[in-house]
Amino acid sequence: MDYKVIIVVLVMAMFFTACESERVQPESTFLPYAFPGNVGADPVVLENMNELIKQGFYDNIEGVIIIKNDRVIFENYYNGHSSNDLMAIGEGTQGVFGLGFNLFLNNNELVSRQSNLIDLFPGYADNFVDQPFKDQINVEHLLAYRSGLEWNEWAIDDGVTNDLQQMLLSDDYVDYVLSKGLIGEPGLFFEFNSGHFYLMENILRNTTDMTIDQYFENTLFSELSINRYRWSNINDSTMNVLNGLALKPMDWAKIGYLVLNDGNYQSKQIFEPGVLSYLSQRNGFTSYYQFGRDWWKFFSYVSVVNGLQVNDLMFIRGDNGQYLMVVPHLSMVVVIMGNMDPNINELPLIILRDQIIPAVNSVF
Repeated sequence: MDYKVIIVVLVMAMFFTACESERVQPESTFLPYAFPGNVGADPVVLENMNELIKQGFYDNIEGVIIIKNDRVIFENYYNGHSSNDLMAIGEGTQGVFGLGFNLFLNNNELVSRQSNLIDLFPGYADNFVDQPFKDQINVEHLLAYRSGLEWNEWAIDDGVTNDLQQMLLSDDYVDYVLSKGLIGEPGLFFEFNSGHFYLMENILRNTTDMTIDQYFENTLFSELSINRYRWSNINDSTMNVLNGLALKPMDWAKIGYLVLNDGNYQSKQIFEPGVLSYLSQRNGFTSYYQFGRDWWKFFSYVSVVNGLQVNDLMFIRGDNGQYLMVVPHLSMVVVIMGNMDPNINELPLIILRDQIIPAVNSVF
């Protein structure tokens, strides 16, 4: 067999006990492998999914991992990829950075969620002059996308009106963001603002005197035994915290497993309990999505979650179809690595809806 897949056919599963069918943990993963049937999942459905991906029915899928009940029940890679490949997670970088930034806030005494930006950026004090309420913007407002700063990054990139593109073209990201006018009192309304990430990046870097990759190596990545990654940089000191991170798929699954277990990883409490509810707390929404603190959820009427008994699916994603999904009531983490056009980047959600959820909801 020239591919790796943790799955067996139904007839074989009937002859193995849970103990006998668990596999020895290889170096590439952090949890034991188990046959799908041992955790109530239907191996036939998962095998069908595997064949459809291999045959190109689900195009441009590079890897799938399913963790259920603390066991890896499916892991396979496609189109020439392997478990050891570093794969870009795109805008999923924001969710990983957000976790690390929250860890920083929990573990330092200099900056808190209530710290005001005017105190954290003394070199940019002119940007706060003669603007009522602007000096009240604090770190929590950045995390919740409720700074009140004027911002539009959904406009067509015409070189003028798209703030994200204008920020990326500027010589000083912090100055560009803080120079924006205030269109509402801080804390009142939601507006997604990628500029917040570079304010937080600057706060973390200047407080710790470490670059972002150095900080993560010494904290979150160290705790999760993530020893190999690639993180692109903007310049010598500033990392690309919007979409610059590449991880091995199983290492990205560790992030989801940490969230699933409410900040606990292999019997160590890395975050204070409550991180799951904090990350998923709704700050804004569209017609389909509810947006928390860098993690997304669906409204119950969206077909992706129709097969769930509880609508608690939360996820982070990249624009090219890279998804990390956590389903707490099923004790499940799913990683699907896609490499597709952003206009069709929801294909992994179709795989989740049509293949994975039916498999784990089976009465096998």
